[in-house]
Amino acid sequence: MSSRQFTFSVIYASHRSEEKETLWADLVQYVRDYPTLVESPWYLASDFNCVRNTSERQGGRIPRARNMETFNDCIFRLALIEPPTSGEAWTWSNNRGTL
Repeated sequence: MSSRQFTFSVIYASHRSEEKETLWADLVQYVRDYPTLVESPWYLASDFNCVRNTSERQGGRIPRARNMETFNDCIFRLALIEPPTSGEAWTWSNNRGTL
């Protein structure tokens, strides 16, 4: 049996914009400092508390363009790939139902 190495990381990001921007920069720097991290598959399970575009948001305030831009830039710099999803479009609900 052959063994395959991979890295598995879990992140729960702050809801505060400035803290998320620090996290994005730290992740990019971490990959620069430890390039072997991305030599094997890197699975990143997370709640980034951020959306990539406005279509990912239902209700509430409209996301700030800057937040989406910095998040997408981080994803690009880390060469992350978002896996396809199936089932419900929304993974979180406060159970209020529709009005």
